[in-house]
Amino acid sequence: MVGLISFYSISSWGISSLKYAIITLLSGKFLPLSLYPGFIKTIINILPFKIMYFLPLNYIVKSNSVVFLENVVFQLFWILIIYLKNMVLFNRMVKRLIIQGG
Repeated sequence: MVGLISFYSISSWGISSLKYAIITLLSGKFLPLSLYPGFIKTIINILPFKIMYFLPLNYIVKSNSVVFLENVVFQLFWILIIYLKNMVLFNRMVKRLIIQGG
């Protein structure tokens, strides 16, 4: 998605930095998700970022296979949602494509 948005904004550096900051804060890479307040935990549980760092480490520590299977299904759901969003975004951004240079 970051690459597709750079079609519109011409530069992807700022967008990529924002993406990295969001992933770092919401995935449990910077702080464990259990330290966040309740209302932020609710939002994080809906978003797919926890699957990147927090859940694999949590699975290694606790080794609960039922929760693991639920998280795999959750991840497959988000893969489908992001794929569909990328297809829509790609079709829109190709129409706005600006090519610089000769």
